[in-house]
Amino acid sequence: MDGQAVPIWRHSDFSDNPEQRLPAGLFCAYVSRGIIYDDQLRHLASDAWKVTTLTNRAQSRSARVSTIQANLLDLDGRPSLNPTGNSMLLGQTIAAGRLMGLHLDCTRWLIPKWEKSLRVKLWWAVLQQDKWSALCHGRSSYIHHTDWDVPLPPVDATNDFPFVALCELTVILDRILRHLHVVRPSDRSNDTRETLTTISKFGLELDTWKHRLDAMGQSLNGYFTPGFRSLQLSYLAVALLLVRSVLDLDLPLGAAQSAHESALRVTEEVVTFTSSLTPDDLRGYFTTYSAFHFSTCLILLVRLVLQADLSDQTDGAAWQRNLHQLRVFISALSNAKKAVPSFELGDLALARARHLIPLLAKNIPELAIVLEPFWHPPAEGNVPEVSTPYAAGVMWPENGPALDAFFPEVTQPDWVSFRDYVHTPYSSMVSNSYGLQ
Repeated sequence: MDGQAVPIWRHSDFSDNPEQRLPAGLFCAYVSRGIIYDDQLRHLASDAWKVTTLTNRAQSRSARVSTIQANLLDLDGRPSLNPTGNSMLLGQTIAAGRLMGLHLDCTRWLIPKWEKSLRVKLWWAVLQQDKWSALCHGRSSYIHHTDWDVPLPPVDATNDFPFVALCELTVILDRILRHLHVVRPSDRSNDTRETLTTISKFGLELDTWKHRLDAMGQSLNGYFTPGFRSLQLSYLAVALLLVRSVLDLDLPLGAAQSAHESALRVTEEVVTFTSSLTPDDLRGYFTTYSAFHFSTCLILLVRLVLQADLSDQTDGAAWQRNLHQLRVFISALSNAKKAVPSFELGDLALARARHLIPLLAKNIPELAIVLEPFWHPPAEGNVPEVSTPYAAGVMWPENGPALDAFFPEVTQPDWVSFRDYVHTPYSSMVSNSYGLQ
């Protein structure tokens, strides 16, 4: 399955010549990566990745195809156990790839056809890791758009579509990052209208890309090829990026309301998508960055609640819709975890909700309703004295990983430090489908 969703190794590497020894690092990464898809072996994942890390470290002194393959399998492996180490490994992988010339167009090189195809796919897999890591971790990417000229890999079969489409989406994401999210203030427009115009162009480009995604989804008739569901979530992550950033702009009241409505529509898409995932989907391939996409949606929903007018008691008020979507989203992630315990990609979002919402509910009682999916009625005769059935002490059990399991350097996070983690340090953006009309 992974060989289809992320086609960076050939099946023949494992089957053509039994006499030929496979590099130890690639073999370990291949086995470690596959363990997650076997419920009986998944408990060995942590130890397996430790062996893989040590093996790859011993073989990292040389730049070889097998080294790049093993590192890419490691970087996209689940569960993600060491984000800091992954960031360093990504830098080493990019450096090794450049030494091998993976960043150059090899179309006219005098090498076998299969090697040309493999080199192209390896480079695009490296580029994907770089750009999506930059988005999710809020760090500058390693690769500049003028430093490579590798063509897109072809779509030779239906199973190739998710990987190639993600390559195209990665190009869109790269343009967004370098036009709207730069470190130097002088390279970033301070004019709101100009920023919105730029975002609108990206939104149109994203819409055009999505039409192809929808067409392919319809043609599959419910049978999603490996990587397709992950691709859908990646699209929603870029849409979240657009609508989230426009909320940071200083907009007039009418425009701000439109931006909030657009942000709610996109979050509703994420909630609907999450609720639609079947057990087979949950057991299938998702990129390791998917955990950040779910978490970003949750934080945006919380933000929309906090920025809404809670005094509006009319039916269908914005804050009521926000609360409803937040509750459904938490319930969907919780149900996914119960249905497929090995699905860990919602853990980060649930951990952040477990930490943040009870704190906010102390000052905003309306938020307590979103905790209902986690409420377990107390045993008869042991009903605690509480003023509300949604009191945090009653309905929020201490289960699942805590926030510090994902960010161990944060011992007692307050709102400011929490915000630094959940908001990538980006500013400004939106589009026709993802912001102001």
